[in-house]
Amino acid sequence: MASDDDLKVLLGRHLAALEKEPESPFFHVVVAETLARAGRIDEALGHYRTAARIHVNLGEYADAAGVCGEVLRLAPQDTAARSLLDGMRRRGLLAAEEPATSGGGASSPAARGPLAPEALLQLSGRRVALQPGEMVLAQGTEGTDLLVVLDGELEVSRQKLVGSEQLLERVGAGAFVGELGLFGDGRQHANVRARGAGTVLSLSKGEVLRLARADAEVNRTLRLAYRDRLERLLMACSPLLAALDPEVAERLVRDGRPRAVAADTVLIAAGDPVDGLHFVLLGQAEAAISVPGPEPRRRVLAQLTDGDCFDALALERGEAAQITVRSLTFCQLLWFPADRILDLGVAAPEFGRRLRREAERAQRLLEACLADGT
Repeated sequence: MASDDDLKVLLGRHLAALEKEPESPFFHVVVAETLARAGRIDEALGHYRTAARIHVNLGEYADAAGVCGEVLRLAPQDTAARSLLDGMRRRGLLAAEEPATSGGGASSPAARGPLAPEALLQLSGRRVALQPGEMVLAQGTEGTDLLVVLDGELEVSRQKLVGSEQLLERVGAGAFVGELGLFGDGRQHANVRARGAGTVLSLSKGEVLRLARADAEVNRTLRLAYRDRLERLLMACSPLLAALDPEVAERLVRDGRPRAVAADTVLIAAGDPVDGLHFVLLGQAEAAISVPGPEPRRRVLAQLTDGDCFDALALERGEAAQITVRSLTFCQLLWFPADRILDLGVAAPEFGRRLRREAERAQRLLEACLADGT
């Protein structure tokens, strides 16, 4: 048996790891286990409950049930764990007879997606009946409503620049869509269609934000879903990340540093040092240069949108930026340090080749503008 001193050291390590990754259900569980071994049951229960909620928000319902089982083992009458389990069962996300124990081998639910907290379902909103195949949200259109699936199932897909649509996910009863428009730039970044007949609860931006300000769980759930869907969107849109093994790409994206900027913000200016690579998660920006001459002129090189990256040219050369990038709309960005990107270019040759190709494309655009001088 570990001594009290050993448990203190172990707990300190786990808490330090949790501080770096506060949304990791794994680290909440290991902290909870250590606290329970130290006899600090109330604190342990708090971390177990947090881990269960995060698992639910990530669509990992069997894992959430397992963590709830640990809560009920320590506190058999715990109302939070029982309520969470009952909510998942009512929405068909767990089999009614599924035991709430760790390590259960439940089959994957038909519907993925973040689970709407009960408080969202209590809002009046507007119930909308859907027909099979009906377009619920259209990519590129304006819209800030949040849609909660009451019954049926929705398909979320992304229209590629060339070719057909790419299926991103399916979401079912209890899940929600639309948070990218609500929290982002007011536009839809994917197509959402009804797979069959169903019903959604349409909630306005105003009523959702009022609830989120008053309810910490709702705010947390929506923010986690927003980040998760942004990451999925980037992995679906970026040709550069497509060169990586899916698990490697997912780990990379999870480690990225998010940055939200208003319209008409200089993201990087010519002459600035470049210490990493930026991806546009959503929004629109433009890359431009100042063409020298008796009357210097500003020349736009490219329009940037979901999945595009910038700084590749300066990153490859180890030089200052030659191009100024400015946001045209609200933009959500993701930044990665230079050493992480360059190391990946060595470890994954195809990723490195595409990064060099991106830099060469920027160089060709730059040279063409300077040669043209107009």
